[in-house]
Amino acid sequence: KKKTYEIGGDTVLSFKTLIKLILEIRNKKRIFIPVPVFVASWLGRLFQATQKVPVFTAEHVKGILQDSNLNTKAMEQDLDFSPTPLKEALKYSLDEIGTDWDTFIAPHPEKTIKID
Repeated sequence: KKKTYEIGGDTVLSFKTLIKLILEIRNKKRIFIPVPVFVASWLGRLFQATQKVPVFTAEHVKGILQDSNLNTKAMEQDLDFSPTPLKEALKYSLDEIGTDWDTFIAPHPEKTIKID
């Protein structure tokens, strides 16, 4: 009761590796073009100012650059949690989304989950 859990998976990877994995699961190929951080941040601010649902924002760029190593030990112990392997979870999620990205990227109200 009144605990905060860090929710994470079993794999630590870079954003580029995640995108490559998504492309692999979707059987697609793309060319990667390096973009300097200051250019990506500027584009993020531009998109935020001009698009109802921005492709990405400057905050997204900042988030991509941060490490997100989470400690899931408390959740594993208290809730008998074991993470689904990344590739399996990602394939399932992508199958659920299909090609209807608009539904998933539209703003949604925050939800609080209460665990008793």
